[in-house]
Formats: sequence, C-alpha cells, structure tokens
Amino acid sequence: MGEEWLAVVFPALAAELWNVDGRWPGVWIADARQRVWQMDVGAARRGVQLGMSAAQARALAPELQTVRRDPEQESNLLDRCAQLLYAWGPKVVALQEWPHVLAVELRGNRHWQTHPQRLLQALQDFAGEYLRYQLGLAPTPLAAALLAWQGQAGTLARCPPGVDFTECWQQIPLALLPANAASLARWHSLGLRSCRDWSALDRRERALRFGADWESFFDRLRGIRPDPRPAWPWQEEWLVSFPLLQEVTDWQGLRFPLRRAFQELRLRLQQRACSRWELLLQGRDEQYRALLQSRDPLTSADFFLQLWQERLQRQPWQFAARQLQLRALEAQDWGGEQQTFWEQGLLHRQGRWLDLWRARLGAENVYQLRLRAEHRPELAWQRDSSGQYCAPNPSLPAFSCPRPLWLLPQAQAIPSLAIVLDPSTCERVEGGWWDGNDIARDYFRWRRADGAQCWVFRDCRSGRYFLHGYFA
Repeated sequence: MGEEWLAVVFPALAAELWNVDGRWPGVWIADARQRVWQMDVGAARRGVQLGMSAAQARALAPELQTVRRDPEQESNLLDRCAQLLYAWGPKVVALQEWPHVLAVELRGNRHWQTHPQRLLQALQDFAGEYLRYQLGLAPTPLAAALLAWQGQAGTLARCPPGVDFTECWQQIPLALLPANAASLARWHSLGLRSCRDWSALDRRERALRFGADWESFFDRLRGIRPDPRPAWPWQEEWLVSFPLLQEVTDWQGLRFPLRRAFQELRLRLQQRACSRWELLLQGRDEQYRALLQSRDPLTSADFFLQLWQERLQRQPWQFAARQLQLRALEAQDWGGEQQTFWEQGLLHRQGRWLDLWRARLGAENVYQLRLRAEHRPELAWQRDSSGQYCAPNPSLPAFSCPRPLWLLPQAQAIPSLAIVLDPSTCERVEGGWWDGNDIARDYFRWRRADGAQCWVFRDCRSGRYFLHGYFA
C-alpha cells in the first residue's frame, strides 16, 4: 500500500494564533473546568502545564496572556492552510476526530515525488516562528494523523525504511487515539498500550467490550474500510482574508498582517506572480479599498511592503480596521527575470524606482512621453501612465527637418516684421480634416535677437506668424 496522505496537525492552534507575531511572552487557554487546555511555547517555558488549574497558572506566570477560544479565527487559519495544500493535492479534508487536523491526498503528485522538500518548506513558511505543526505521511488520513501526533514539531513522521505499513500501524500508542479519559483509563487497566495489543484481541470480543465504533475506526485506519470525508471547500480566487487580532489604525499595526497575507498568497501562487493587488480593510461600519500596480510582478515581501507603505501614507484609512483581505489580480506565469547580465541590474533598479514614485505620488502623476504616428506637432506625443516601457514605433513618419523637443502649450502670435526666415529649414504640415482640426502651416527655424533658436510657423490661410517651440 503506497503512501498517499499527508496530515498536518496543529497541536496548539487555538492558543498560538493569538501570538503569531510574538508580541506577548506567552499565551494559554483554559477549558470549561478552568484547567489549562492549550498553551504556546512561551507559556511552557515558564512552567505552565496542561491540566494545571487556571489559578495556579496565573500565580506561576502572571505576565502571560490568558485568552479565550475564537472558533472563527481557528476556522479561518485552517482554511488558509487548506488553500495552500490544494496547490499540492486534489483533495483536502478535515479530520473531525481532533480539533485542528488537515490531510491532503498526494498520490500521483509529480511535484511531491520529485521535490517533496518544497511542500515541507511551504508549510514551514506558512506556520512561521510561533505556530507549531506536526506532519505525518501514511496510506490513510487517520494513520497519517496518528503518525503526526507521534512525531516531533516541524518534522515529517512516516513508517521507518524497510517497515511495511501493516507492521507500522501496530506500533502506534493507544494514548494518541481520539478517546475520552474514561476509555483510555479502561484500556490501560486491561494492559492495552498499543495498536498491536488491540489487534491481538478477538475481533468479536473487542466489539462487545468497546463498541462497534472503535472497530470501524481501526478498519478505516488500516484502509480495509472506506473512509469517505467531505472535501474542504476550494477557493477559486487568489485571496487571503482574516480577522485582525487587534484593531489597526496605522501602518505599523498593519505591517505584520499584510506581510503574512502576501507570503501566504506567494506560497499558493507557486510559479505564478502578480503585478496588481487589491487591499480591503474592514472596520465596524466602514471599509477602505486600495489598488496597487507595479511594473514587474512582485515576489519580494520587503519591496511589496515598501510600495504599500508609500501608497497608504499618501491616502491612509481613517478608522479602526478589524478585517484584512488581500487579493492578487490577474496572476500570471512567472519564471523570473530573463535578461542579460549587463541589463538585469539596471532595469531592475529602474523598475523599482518607477514603482516607488507611482506609489508615493499616484499613478496618474508619474508618466512617460510616447510618440504617435501624427504629423501635427501638438498631437505627435501623448502621456503614458501605464508604467510599461515602450519600444519605438517603426511606423512613425520621417520628418524632413529636425523638430525641437520643447513645444509651447499654446502657439504664441508674433509680428512678422521682425522675422528673418531660413528657407532651408522650411517644413509644410497639412492635415487634420478627418477630426475637425485641419491645419496648413509652414514651419521655419528663426534665430531671435537674444540668440534663442525658435521654431515658428506661418499659417497658410491667415498669413500670420506664431512661435511654437525652442531648440536647445
């Protein structure tokens, strides 16, 4: 029986999600009996133990934070992890036997077979520094979860090399099973310590003593009975949305959750990238929506945050945000920068500076000039705020005489008596009947008395002279 299910166990998710940014020295949660139910590593280092009374925990470490369970936050984090797992397998399920356990089917996945470390690294990046997780690999979801519970944090537990699963599953301790304290105590009193001890009993006797449900559990664990489970809903859009652990009113408070949202989307995008992003901040009765567009697809979290900092400091939100949503728009395949060695650094720096200016000043205020296939000087160029560098247009007309780069916004009428024209610089421009702006002009170069090189034209219809630009 081949390995095909990877289980991801979060042993203390309910407590640790409150401290994913490490702002508190430790966190723990009490159950209905006021006993410590879950805690993070910081609380364990200060001597807090599972099952300890809440009063003892407070007396032992009063500096620790006591929080309550938030099922919405827990479900949201599991959903984000499930969306990440969908990038590696066709089906992701939740194992309801435990509070926070997911499993993904990996059979036939070429990426897993050739590069298993990529998935393990993606899960490590998702969990970060303060969210513990355990992994197990086995032919069934239940077996994978039990191996994960038996393993160490951050490591992959699987059957030892050379040991078949039919033998491996029998070594699982019964204490790891999702049973209540009374059942575990009864098994212990009967000398049942492992699944091997359980399988040594007669099947009919086991069913009479412990119930048919446990027989069904072990059959599904071994894979001799189907274990149908509903698939976790798959999210078609590239977005990350989660409630903020505390209300955010400024950029410093938004920095960490925005970085986490970007990193989670990058893990899900894998070989894709995006240059257009949408941020939605939701308050009690207000919301703030902003768009960010870059010249090149963004893959660096630091530069992503730098752009958003410029963008949000120019147009900040004016309320306490409680919910964050980051959406990647128009994701595209991304294989990295394909440029020559000499061009790569320069073009990369140019693109980053352009993105920073657009974020700081507004996209509409940062533009480049593009030529148009048009003979009329005032219409031969246009603004381009797209942020994309454009190659020269080979269809542009060839002008008979040089034209100046400096054109006046409006041509200025000048007296004809003071003008001495150079006939060798004459250029006639006629056209525009198709759009209602018909012109007929003769352009000349003229040196003014102060030495300025001017570009003037004579209107062929009125005979008047106009100053239209200057040469350098």
